[in-house]
Amino acid sequence: MGRVTHEMTNWKGPKTWVLTSNRNWKRDGVGVIHDLDDMHLHMGGPVYILGGQSLFLQLEACIDEIHMYVVNNREASDEWINMNMKHWKPFDYANQQIWSYANLKRKHMADPIDYMTEELFE
Repeated sequence: MGRVTHEMTNWKGPKTWVLTSNRNWKRDGVGVIHDLDDMHLHMGGPVYILGGQSLFLQLEACIDEIHMYVVNNREASDEWINMNMKHWKPFDYANQQIWSYANLKRKHMADPIDYMTEELFE
């Protein structure tokens, strides 16, 4: 998660890593990454990104699935990330008045080579 999200939530789950450009930032029980290029050195298996518009936008091309929780507060000043929904397929949705949940999975385009091959043999 990004540093701002961590400071807002104080999340300390197992294998928690915080991405921050602040080289002096550290917290007990939380790993720190200063560069996205180094993220693979610390992670194995699925990676879950918690919150943060800035972090989402930096990693958007790498994301295959989104579990999105949104607090339905009409007075909130933050807006959700502007996403191109034609790249995502909804799998689950719940609206509990105070919060909403959506599970979105990236639509995978067929390999462009497949289209080229089909055209060549028509």
